[in-house]
Amino acid sequence: MFEYTTDQRPSFLRVACQTCQKFAKEKWPEAEFDKYAVEMPHGEIVEMELAERGYRLGEVIWVREVRRKCRSGHQTSVLSTDYRIDFTEIAAILSRRKVKFHNPHMRESELTPKEMEKYGQKKGELWDEIEFIKKELDLLKDERKQTKKHIPFEELPDEEPFHRIAPARKQLTNTVKMIAYRAETAMAQILRGFLGKKDDTRPLLRQVYSADVDLVPDESNNTLTVRLHRLANRQADLSVQALCDHLNKTETIYPGTEFKLNFELVSNKTPPIQEF
Repeated sequence: MFEYTTDQRPSFLRVACQTCQKFAKEKWPEAEFDKYAVEMPHGEIVEMELAERGYRLGEVIWVREVRRKCRSGHQTSVLSTDYRIDFTEIAAILSRRKVKFHNPHMRESELTPKEMEKYGQKKGELWDEIEFIKKELDLLKDERKQTKKHIPFEELPDEEPFHRIAPARKQLTNTVKMIAYRAETAMAQILRGFLGKKDDTRPLLRQVYSADVDLVPDESNNTLTVRLHRLANRQADLSVQALCDHLNKTETIYPGTEFKLNFELVSNKTPPIQEF
């Protein structure tokens, strides 16, 4: 962090200037840069790699120089005579230029000719800085386009590794997913004959999966009854009951036991349609 003494302070203590240094000299060593959280004009937090030094402009004034290092290695320099604020606020000036340019404090119609001249000069300086930053942004965009979207696992940087799923575990997971999908597809095919719209089959099955059920084992008859609670409407209940009847005909044995699975609704008696 740059420090200063009383005799180094400029005479205009209440005036501070900041500007981008378009043609910075030699690059600073990467060891000087650290990562900081910078608050941008609209409140968002952006992580930047920043460094700071003291810089003498000619033989007249001592200023603070803050540099931001981009991923490409390019360094952007900002000079400031504000000795009180944190240098991360100086770094955020790169994104505040457009805000200042499009949000002047006074209307042009309220300015005197002399003030208009100063106002126009200030707007011109801001526009030059915006154009400089836009060119830098275009260079970064071109660099990103040339960056490979896919790289081999072996070429990943040491600081960005990820854990590869064990082949056997991945194969087992994919097998279970495939079996579950095929079972759902088979049940959807059965339901299509009882529903008016084919697209309603899978949403209805999702309701069945999330509905409450009662498990009733019967050791004397070697059966395990799965009783589903009724769904949202009568049409859904009729369709699910038909699905239960179809599954019961398969006489499936619950794995690892001798219990035959039996599916039914909590009440098998569906009320008749009332005529008015």
